[in-house]
Amino acid sequence: MRRAAGLPRLRAQLSSTLGVMSIDVPESGYIASLQVSGVRVLLHWSFPASWLWWGCLTQFMMGSLSLPIFLWTAFAVAVLVALHELGHAAAAKACNVRVHALLATASGGACLFEPTGSLAKRAAIAIGGITAQFVLIAATALLVSRYGVPTTTMLSCLTIGFLGVNGLIILLNLLPYRGTDGAVLLSLLREALRRRRSTFS
Repeated sequence: MRRAAGLPRLRAQLSSTLGVMSIDVPESGYIASLQVSGVRVLLHWSFPASWLWWGCLTQFMMGSLSLPIFLWTAFAVAVLVALHELGHAAAAKACNVRVHALLATASGGACLFEPTGSLAKRAAIAIGGITAQFVLIAATALLVSRYGVPTTTMLSCLTIGFLGVNGLIILLNLLPYRGTDGAVLLSLLREALRRRRSTFS
C-alpha cells in the first residue's frame, strides 16, 4: 500500500466548516490512485473490507449464503458509493466549485472540494449525493414495476442493493452525525439562521 501523495496538502486547503469534507479520512493506506477529468480518485484498503459487512447483511435479507450473493452485493455497494460521491462532484461542478478529490473508504467516501462561503452552493453539494441515490432508487423501482421482480441471483442482489441497501444508506446519511450529509445540512441551517438574526439585529 502506498501513501496517497498530496492528500495532506489537499486537506490543508479545505475548510473544516464544510461538513461534506469533515469526515475523518485516512492519511495513508490508499491502494489505488487515478485521475479522472482532473479529479484525483483514491481507493483506501478499508473500502473493499467494508463489503464484508454489506455482503453479510444482504445474505441475511435474502435468507441465503453464497459467494455470488456476496460478490454481487459488493458490486452494488461499490456502485452506490461511487454514485453518491459523483453526485456530490456533479453538484459542485454545477455550482462552479472545484473538486479536488473523491475518496472511497470504509465509512463510504468523501468529496473534497474547494471551500465556498455560499450557503446555497454548500447545501446543493451536500444533497447532491443523496439526490443521485434517489434517482437510482426511482430508476430501479421503475424497472421492477415494468419487468417484474427479478429471479436471477445477479439481478436480485442488484435490486436489493439499489433499493433496500441504498435506502438504508440514505437514512443513515441523513442522521445529523459527524461527517454525514444530514450533519452538513443541519449545520448550514443553523448558519443561515445565525446570518438572518445578525442581519435583523
